Amino acid sequence: HCTGTRTVAELAQHLKLTEFDATKLLHHLISMGLVAAKSAPQTASGVAKAPTPEEIEQIYDSIFGEILAEVAKVHLVHEFVAAANGALAQQAQKTPVLAGLSFGPDLSLHGGAIRNVARMGLSSIEAAQIIHSALSELMFFLLFEAGEVLDPEADEELSRRVKVLLSPVEAAG
Repeated sequence: HCTGTRTVAELAQHLKLTEFDATKLLHHLISMGLVAAKSAPQTASGVAKAPTPEEIEQIYDSIFGEILAEVAKVHLVHEFVAAANGALAQQAQKTPVLAGLSFGPDLSLHGGAIRNVARMGLSSIEAAQIIHSALSELMFFLLFEAGEVLDPEADEELSRRVKVLLSPVEAAG
């Protein structure tokens, strides 16, 4: 069904999944190399400008903040931040850009990934890709964990907001 002619929304509908669940599934398949994403549509002015590593971390900090705000509505902030830091510590073992980092109480990394990647001597494009990949993994974990405590409507609305926040990163490819 992944022929390259369907959007994520069309695949979700065909598979009888929510768009968020279809996105998680596609991300997993892409990570495993079983499918490849087509390049994003061009904007009216041409190709979308690739966000800088700093912009990517700021976007993810905003996403993490949105997730935390939703979890705060069910009064589980401290537990959620602790779980997020546990996941971050685990991910840091295999992803050097996350080494030594921890989420603040606002679920922000406060530029930590940028500082780590700066020590690696990578190009801006490589740094952006590494930060995006590492923070994307964390985002999916946080969304999954949030989905466990949120009602389905709040979870779906959170997924829509995250998709909008993530669109500048995804549009640039």
